[in-house]
Amino acid sequence: MNRLIFSLLLTVSALRPVCAQQDSVIIKGKVLNLNGRLYREAPGITFSRNNILAPSTELSVNAALQPDGSFRTSLPLAAASEEIYLDYGGKVFTTFLAKSGEVEITFDADSMFKTSRLFSFKGVNAGANNLYPYFLEQESRLLESNKALGSNFQQTFKNQGLASARQSLLQRANLRQRALAYLLNDGRQSGELTEWVNSLIEDESATLLMEYSLDNFNELGAADDMDLRRFATSPLTYQKVLRATRFREYAVRNSAVKAPASRRNAGSLPVDQIANLVRTYVSPLSQSEEDKLKLIIEKKNVDKQELDFLSGVYKRGGEKLATIANFERSAALLKNAYEGPALEFLVAASFADEFYQYTLAEKKDLYAHIRKGMYNQSLKLSLDELYRMEVKDSSAVKDALAVPLGKVPAEVAPGIWMAESTQNGRSWLEEIQKLYLGRTIYVINWDIYNDLSRDDMESAGFLRRQVPDDVLFLYLHVADPERPQSTDRELNEEERRLWKQYVVRHKLTGTHLFLDAGQVMQLGMRTPAIPGTYAIIRADGRYHSRNAPSPQKMAEAAEAISAAGKK
Repeated sequence: MNRLIFSLLLTVSALRPVCAQQDSVIIKGKVLNLNGRLYREAPGITFSRNNILAPSTELSVNAALQPDGSFRTSLPLAAASEEIYLDYGGKVFTTFLAKSGEVEITFDADSMFKTSRLFSFKGVNAGANNLYPYFLEQESRLLESNKALGSNFQQTFKNQGLASARQSLLQRANLRQRALAYLLNDGRQSGELTEWVNSLIEDESATLLMEYSLDNFNELGAADDMDLRRFATSPLTYQKVLRATRFREYAVRNSAVKAPASRRNAGSLPVDQIANLVRTYVSPLSQSEEDKLKLIIEKKNVDKQELDFLSGVYKRGGEKLATIANFERSAALLKNAYEGPALEFLVAASFADEFYQYTLAEKKDLYAHIRKGMYNQSLKLSLDELYRMEVKDSSAVKDALAVPLGKVPAEVAPGIWMAESTQNGRSWLEEIQKLYLGRTIYVINWDIYNDLSRDDMESAGFLRRQVPDDVLFLYLHVADPERPQSTDRELNEEERRLWKQYVVRHKLTGTHLFLDAGQVMQLGMRTPAIPGTYAIIRADGRYHSRNAPSPQKMAEAAEAISAAGKK
């Protein structure tokens, strides 16, 4: 399965749990008949796993091979059992099921590319892992023999009525179950494999049903809605992550559709919720203030005198309370429609998806607030992991924020140069290009608030490693003229801080310019589609391409950059 993943190699210290004991799996084994050439080409094995809150993120560790082919590492787990993905130097891959304990993996280098059952497992879930390739073979055979439920399924599924679509899902699920039944009838049984396969089939059916609903603007029944929430379960698989992602899209749409018109864009919280937040985050409170707040919470409404009181106490909460209250406002529709693990997932995933919008201090406050309302252990561990990754470079971010910027790029972190200026955008960019004459320049126009742009940033780091070191990556952060930050000085400064923080946090080596709305217009960049446009400038300062491939088209972009360097 192809997955574009923002992968992070974690150190032992980075993986240390903050608030809860986290189980780990020890992964060891041996590559048999490892020769010197192969050892030099691929000196380690990468093991990765999912995070249910962030589908584009996986946690990875690299196990270095010893000269005799042996290896050993460990990977923390967020669920009772999880899929782990083995990648040996981009040469061979496999998926296996892990839980707390020890997994031993052996494979023969001489047999690579010659067999579909290369890997041998011992230890936890060994039965399931050794039988899984047999299940995949049988499943592939059955789906190939019934193309309507196999390779052609998607071509007709979403064009049916709801009743027919449900029937098609059931038929496809039954066909996949037959592959498992074949193994059971043949005496090859494993309780863990049965649980794993049943989970994959159920999760695929739920995912496809939600996609059907989203694509056809179809509202599913209450029974379906309850079934679709049952995804915070073990084993954690990539299919389950897809199910959770679709559930989030489905839930956001449904909560907005079902909300009373007066609440859809209310922009405020009920007074009892505000009073609860004040009780939690304003300190100290006198006994009289406590009593008044309790009364407001009980009544769920206020008179003018009580409103004045509540407003006055609220102000004492400062920026911390304002940040938390704003987040609660954004989550209000979801909280009206969902509860339990489904709501915990939706709130935590929303926070993780919007890390880029918050300063370090705001992230810290929101993390503590959100985690306090979570009870599902797997979801809590998943949030802990993402938060630790997000703030692990906080010292570097703080150092970078302290570096004053001018029109000439300054190094704010190793390999990261940043600049901002009030100069005319066109003349400033021309001066910057002159600084780098003699080097090929790959230009990326992006905007931190643009989803496509942030996807580009995740890919840019990988592309950087595919091209010669002397190629300059020039990132132009283009402010949207229609955004309030473009005209409000205070908001503009906030955007600049978030820009700096994001670049350093994601280690986007290269040169970064912040272009305000006026500079964007001076450069003739007046369309909403500016983010997501790219260019390549040759070493002589002339444009090789004003419509270059994006970082996400990695092979095409690398080829175009290489071609420019030869001219």
